[in-house]
Amino acid sequence: AAKMLSQLPQNKALTDTTGTVARNWLQTDSVAASQWINTLPPGDARDTAVEQIVNTQARNDPAATMNWATTIGNPDTRYSSIQRVTTQWAATDPQAAMQAVQNVANLTDEQRQKLTQAVQKIIDNPPPAPNVRIYRGNNNIYYGP
Repeated sequence: AAKMLSQLPQNKALTDTTGTVARNWLQTDSVAASQWINTLPPGDARDTAVEQIVNTQARNDPAATMNWATTIGNPDTRYSSIQRVTTQWAATDPQAAMQAVQNVANLTDEQRQKLTQAVQKIIDNPPPAPNVRIYRGNNNIYYGP
């Protein structure tokens, strides 16, 4: 399925299907799925596949996932993915997350400042337990399963 997808023209259906294939494959063989995603041409389909890496791997390997997030072509999607990785990383290692925010390319000064503030909020209000999922909304931090 993955090989066939890479040969089709880019459109919304291809983008959605690529995301689904990526998500399912990442759950069973993240190494092979990542290698395939790395071969996809720039565009919406690849961005959607990389988003699936962010969604499935941010808690397990935030440094590698951050590297993936920075490769997303769409600026809004890239920032959203970087934000997601940063927030999850800060739950387990806020100092490393803070350092990563300072080193990430492709951020505006305003975006970097927002991410820095978000990590600082997590430092000031740490999660109640390790490996807790962090949710952001309305400038607040929420913890959950």
